[in-house]
Amino acid sequence: VHGLIEAVDLDARRIGVRGIDGRPEPLEYDVLVVASGVQNGFWRDAELEDRDAVERRIDAQAERLARAGTIAVVGGGASAASVASNLKERHPAKAIHLFFTRAAPLPDHPPKVGRAIAERLAAQG
Repeated sequence: VHGLIEAVDLDARRIGVRGIDGRPEPLEYDVLVVASGVQNGFWRDAELEDRDAVERRIDAQAERLARAGTIAVVGGGASAASVASNLKERHPAKAIHLFFTRAAPLPDHPPKVGRAIAERLAAQG
C-alpha cells in the first residue's frame, strides 16, 4: 500500500490511509511499528506520488549526481556514511566529501562498527 496515513485508531488496531488516487482505505494491523525514517535530501519528502513520479525524481537526481564533479554529503549517521560510500563506489573518479560534526562518523554505533565504516570510507578516499 502506497499512501499517507491520515488516522490511527490504536484501540481498533486500524489505520486510515489515503491512496495515490485520493480515496481513503482503512487497514487493520496486528502490531503497529512507527519507523519515521530520515530525510536524506534526495527524494524523500511528504509528497504522495505514484511509482512513475517517484522513479522520475530518482532518475533526475541520479543524472544530477552523475554530472557533478564534487559532491558534499553532510551528516555523520548511517544514511550519510552509506550515501558517501555508495556514491564513491558508483563514481570512483568523483570527489565525494563527507562532513560530520563529531570526531568520526557513526558516533552512536558500536565502536567496532564505527571503526570499520570509517576505515572503509578512508580506503575509498
